[in-house]
Amino acid sequence: LVDERGIPLIARTRAEAALACETRSARLCDELEWERACKGTDAQTYSGGLRWDPACASRPETCSSAFGVLALGAAQREWTASDVQPIKRLVAKSAAVRGARADAADVDHRCAHRTAVAPEVTADDLGFRCCFGEPRGEALPSPSWEEIVRKADIPPARLEELLRSNKRLASIAKDIKYFREDAAIETV
Repeated sequence: LVDERGIPLIARTRAEAALACETRSARLCDELEWERACKGTDAQTYSGGLRWDPACASRPETCSSAFGVLALGAAQREWTASDVQPIKRLVAKSAAVRGARADAADVDHRCAHRTAVAPEVTADDLGFRCCFGEPRGEALPSPSWEEIVRKADIPPARLEELLRSNKRLASIAKDIKYFREDAAIETV
């Protein structure tokens, strides 16, 4: 649902957005449908092309994807029907939101940009779009979360050797000392 300028309407919660779509025999778009509509046929980085056009933030109705969809990622965030699975104890299960506020950094306006928002949140910059037709089917599985950093015991002499082996880091490869974080001020 969009206004007369093609800008998505504002919703109070994701459930209210989904209900607004249902009353028009439509459904809330899932995040892959949203991203495809944004990238267009040529898989553009931003809705309007390869680079972010700041004019899209102030006049989103002038920016369209290759499919002719207006204002994707330009000036507000948008609910999707997709969920973001929980990440251990760090992030609870949330709703996938696409797009960005008008004042967001350029990189946040990318078609692939995604944030996780609690589905009951309300905000003046949080809108929605409706999709028609049958949903795509099953949701994509979330990746399994694995540790990407592990603790390693490296003696200072070995660390110096590793640093010396890299031209850029060689200048700091001397007098390596480890310290406890709580004692850093005294050590440094």
